[in-house]
Amino acid sequence: MAAESVKNFNDEKPFGKLSVVIADDQSMKARIMADYLKISGFLITIASSIDEMRRALDLEKIDVVIMNYHFKNGRGLSDIKNAKNKSKNAKVKFIVIGSKDDEHAKENSYRNQCDIFLVNPFPWAELIQDIKKLSKQEYRKSERMKCHIAFKVTKENQIFESTAIDISTDGVFLLDKEKLINPIVGLDIFLEFTLPRSKELLKCYGKVVRVNDKGFALQFQNLSDFDKRKIKTGVL
Repeated sequence: MAAESVKNFNDEKPFGKLSVVIADDQSMKARIMADYLKISGFLITIASSIDEMRRALDLEKIDVVIMNYHFKNGRGLSDIKNAKNKSKNAKVKFIVIGSKDDEHAKENSYRNQCDIFLVNPFPWAELIQDIKKLSKQEYRKSERMKCHIAFKVTKENQIFESTAIDISTDGVFLLDKEKLINPIVGLDIFLEFTLPRSKELLKCYGKVVRVNDKGFALQFQNLSDFDKRKIKTGVL
């Protein structure tokens, strides 16, 4: 059965609209969510199988996939990494929805490279904000610069030292080749670093948004506009 959609796969994507796939084999819940998101201005495709989800990602530039944690008995979760690698949109994001506030489910979702874990029930407005936030995160323009800045990283009450090789006012990439810090995507960790030009010490939290063999990327969470200007003048 082909994935249901409010449009055909070959339709031209209207300017400014975000494309969302709902990966859920519970058709009634998926239709209710699809109807609400469609009214809110999103382009929606419903995928009731892993193959349908893959097909949607292969044929269209999807912005966000919303997946039920138990989709296809959890097999959908393990396909997130593969889907991201093979998607027409290399920056596609995944929101996983769990039925209860389960730390194991949350950790398992982030381990499989989901970007946001939501607990059902939740306000529709929260889901819409998360979709927009994830899309804005990837499409905004931010000046980045190669660098060599020492960072002090606090994870679960343990302090580590690392080096930033890429920084902007929005985030940073830290080296962790030996996997001493070894964070999972979605984890918030505390950061301390000194700006090379001004010698000012900045402290903030960063959310891990990507992990690879070299290290991990973080998005700054609580830097003020004033601190961002310090990075701009002190580094960029």
